[in-house]
Amino acid sequence: MRQRGQFSEVYVYWRLVDVGTNNVLRAGDEFDIVEGNVTFGDLQSVAEVIITPSADGRPEYSDRFAVQLYDVGGETCTLNLY
Repeated sequence: MRQRGQFSEVYVYWRLVDVGTNNVLRAGDEFDIVEGNVTFGDLQSVAEVIITPSADGRPEYSDRFAVQLYDVGGETCTLNLY
């Protein structure tokens, strides 16, 4: 969620990391896409990151991952992940 000034375009880079090791996940192992960016347009305060598991035919048990925000471009902004 973007707060405190919603003017101009801002982009945020994200990646999936393993909760236990904090290592970045590899594309295709558990998820098709493991990193990317999301863009907030002028006056936009909320954006989605859609995470899709790989269709590998194996059941998913207790895999734990986190979405890590690691870089921001554009105007200065404050981001909160809910």
